[in-house]
Amino acid sequence: MHSGMTAPVLWFSTRVARRKAAMGNGIADYVLIYPKKHELSYQVQEYIRKVQEDGCLTVEEEELTGGDEILVKILAPFTELSKAAESLRLCMPLLSDAMSRSETAVLQTKEFNGCYTVNKDHWKTIKNLWSCFMQRFETEPDDELVSAVYTDNEGLFEVIDDKDSFFRPSLRYLLTHHILTNIDASDGKNSKVKMGLLYLQMKGAIRTSFILHDPRPYLQAQTQTDGYKYQLQNVKCALMPSEDSREELDKKWAKASFKFSPLTKIRNYFGEKIALYFAFVQTLHLTLIFPAFLGFCIFVYGLHLSITCHHSVKYSTENLIRQDLKALCLSPVTLSIGVNRTLEIIRKKCYDVEWRRRLIEQTLNQTCTTKGSYNTVQETLSDASSIIKYSLDNNATPIFALILCLWGTVFLEIWKRKNASLSHKWKVKDYERNEPDRPEFKGILTKKDLVTGDEVPYYPTSYRYTKIFASFSVLLVLVGFVCISVLGVVVYKTWARIKVKTENSFQTFLLSTVLSSLMNAISMTVLGQVYEKIAIKMTDWENYRTQTAYNDALIKKLFAFQFANSYASLFYIAFLRRNNRDVFNSLGFEGLEDDCGMLNNCISDLSVQLLVVMIVKTLPKFCNDLIYPWLKKIICKTCNKEDLEDPETTSLTTRFILDEERKPDLGNFTLGEYNEKVIQYGYQMIFAACFPLGPLLFFFTLLVDKKVDSKRLLWIFRRPLPWIAQDIGPWFSILEIINAVAVVTNACLIAFSSQFGIERPLVEQLMIFIIFEHIVFIVKFIVANAIPDLPQKIKLAIRQENYRVQKEKARKKMK
Repeated sequence: MHSGMTAPVLWFSTRVARRKAAMGNGIADYVLIYPKKHELSYQVQEYIRKVQEDGCLTVEEEELTGGDEILVKILAPFTELSKAAESLRLCMPLLSDAMSRSETAVLQTKEFNGCYTVNKDHWKTIKNLWSCFMQRFETEPDDELVSAVYTDNEGLFEVIDDKDSFFRPSLRYLLTHHILTNIDASDGKNSKVKMGLLYLQMKGAIRTSFILHDPRPYLQAQTQTDGYKYQLQNVKCALMPSEDSREELDKKWAKASFKFSPLTKIRNYFGEKIALYFAFVQTLHLTLIFPAFLGFCIFVYGLHLSITCHHSVKYSTENLIRQDLKALCLSPVTLSIGVNRTLEIIRKKCYDVEWRRRLIEQTLNQTCTTKGSYNTVQETLSDASSIIKYSLDNNATPIFALILCLWGTVFLEIWKRKNASLSHKWKVKDYERNEPDRPEFKGILTKKDLVTGDEVPYYPTSYRYTKIFASFSVLLVLVGFVCISVLGVVVYKTWARIKVKTENSFQTFLLSTVLSSLMNAISMTVLGQVYEKIAIKMTDWENYRTQTAYNDALIKKLFAFQFANSYASLFYIAFLRRNNRDVFNSLGFEGLEDDCGMLNNCISDLSVQLLVVMIVKTLPKFCNDLIYPWLKKIICKTCNKEDLEDPETTSLTTRFILDEERKPDLGNFTLGEYNEKVIQYGYQMIFAACFPLGPLLFFFTLLVDKKVDSKRLLWIFRRPLPWIAQDIGPWFSILEIINAVAVVTNACLIAFSSQFGIERPLVEQLMIFIIFEHIVFIVKFIVANAIPDLPQKIKLAIRQENYRVQKEKARKKMK
C-alpha cells in the first residue's frame, strides 16, 4: 500500500498552515485516510474544507509514502467540544464539589483501616468485615463527583483551567465523531444525499476512519529500538491522562487475575457502553460462584450414584450368567423369577428400574429364542461411557434446578442495582432522553417540533412497520432452515445409531451422538453468522432515528433467531424424541425411529448435546478474536515488508497512526459479546435440570473471556468508538424472558423426562410440574419485590447532588 521509500511530502491548505501551531504537540482526535484519485475526490476536499471552516476543527494532511493516499489528522479544540457537549446535554462534574477526589481517597483509607474494628452491633461488624474483604479486590477508588448538565459557563465546572483534560479521552473522541458525522459536504438545495463522513466512507472516497489508542507504549518502544532521541513529551499526553493510559489498564485489568475490573478506567478509555458490558459480565461472574460450586457438588454426588449403579449392574449380569439359562427358559414363571432376582440387586442402587426390567426381559427372551449367550447382549448396560452420562441425572438435580431458577431472579436484581449505581455515578441515566439523531437516519417528511417549533424530518411509522413485517417474514424463513437443519441431524443420528455398528460401543457413541451434536453445533454457528448479516441489512433498511432504537431493533431480531437456532435441537431431544416412528414414516424414512436408547433416558443425551454445543460455540469467537488477527499480522509482515515506513523519512507519530490503521476493526463489540453471553446463560438456565455442570463451565468461559477481551481491546484491534449508554438495553428484558422460560422448561424436564418423574403416573407428573412451577414463580415474585431497584445510598446521593447543584447555581448568580 505504501510503496517506495521517499520522504513524506506535507501539503496544507492556507487555513491549515495557519492552524498548524494550534495543533501543536497533539497527535489526533480522529484520523482519515483517503485516496487521491477517486470519482468523489472533489466532495472529499469539500468535506475537509467544511470540517475546517464550519466545524472549526484543526486539520493536518500528509501525503503517505507512495503518493497514492492522504492521511488526515484532526484535532478538536476545546470550544467546539464544549458546543457539542452542550448540544447533547451531557453532564459534567462541578468545580465546587463538597468532597474532592483526594478527600474521598483519605476517607476510604480511614474506612479500610477501621473495617476490622468490632462494633456492638454484630450485623454492622459483619458488614464491615465483608466490605473490608471486598476492598482487597478493588482496583480503583469509589469516588463520585457532583455533576450538572453542561453549559458554556466555565466557572461552574471542575478543572476547567486545564481544558485538554476536562473532557475524558473517550468523551473527547465521541464528541469529535459527533461533529464530523454531522458535517454535510453536499449542496443542500441540489442534493438529496447527505455527503458526510459515513456516505463518503461507504462509497470508498474515504478509505477508512478511526480513533487512536494511547500512543505512549508504542512511542516508548520505538524510541528504545530506533536508536535516536525522541522526547516523549513532544506529544501532548494531556489528551490521554496517565491514570487512564493503556499501560495502566493493562496492569489493573488485563494482567490482574483476582481483581475486579477497573470499570471507571474502562469507561474513561472505551466509553460507557463497553464499560457497562464488563460490569454486567463481572456481576454475572461473581454471582455464578454459588451455582457453579453447587452444580459441581451435585455432579460428584451423581457420579458416585452412577458408579454404584454401574457396579450393581455388572454384578447382576454376572449373577444372571451363572444361572442355568435352560431352567430360566422353561416357562414365563421361571423367567420372571430370574428377572426379579436380578432386579433385587440393582433396585436400591439404580434409577429407571422398570426400564431395566423390560430390557432384561427382552434380552432373556431373545437369548431363549436364539439359544445364544446373554453376556453379549447385556454388555451395553455396563458400558463405561454411560457412567458419566447417567451421573448428570439424579435425585438431586430437581433441587438444583429450583435453586438455579431462583438464582436467575437474584442475579437480575443485583445487576439492576449495579446498573443504577453506575449510571448515576457516570451521569448517564437520562442519556436516551436527549440522544441525538443517527447520521444515517433519513427523514422523508417534515413536521413541526412540539417543543422548539422548528421543522424537523421524520419517517412515517406506517412505513417502518411495513418494513418490520418484511423483516419478520425473513426471520420465519430462516427459522424454517433451522428446523430443516435439526431434522437433518436427527435423521443422521438415527441412521447412524441403527446402521453403524462397531465392536467398540464407545466408537458407536462417538459416530452417532457426539458427531451429530458436532454437526448441529456447526449448523447453528453457520446459520447464526448468515442471519446476523441479514439482520443488520434489514435494520438499516428500517431507518431508525436514534442509535439506541437501532440497536434495540437489531438485538431483538438477532435473539429471536438465535433462540430458535440455539435451542431447537435441545427442545427436540428433551420433549419430542420418544415414540416418533410415525413421524419418520410420514417423511419417507421408513424403518427409522429416534428414541433415547435402551433405557429411554433422554436427559443423558441432552447433557452430551449441551456439553458439545457450549464448547463448540466458543470456537468461532476464539478464531475471530485471536487466530484471525494473529494470522493477519503475520501475513502483513511477510507480504508487505517493503511497504513498511522508513524510520528515517517518516515521523514517529505517522508510523504509529499507520500501525494502528493496519489493525482489524472491532465492529459492534458489545452486540456479539452480549449475544454470546445471553445464549450461554440460556443453556445453563433453561436446561438446568439435566446439566448441573453448566454454571461451572460458564464460569470458566467468562474467566477466559475477560483475559481475551481485555487484550484484544487494548492491543490487537483498533480502538472502538466510545459510545455512551445508560443500561444494557433489551438484553435485560431478554434475560427476564429466559428466566421465565427456564421455570416452565425445568418443571417439564423434572416431571416428564428426568429419572425423578419419568416412571411416575401421569397424575403425579402433572402435580410435580404444577407444584414446582408455582413455588418458583411465587418465590421469584417475592424476591423481585423485596430487593429495591435503587440502592438507598444512590437515592441519598441523588438528593444531595440536586441540592448541591441548586446551591452552586445560586452562588454563581449572587456573584
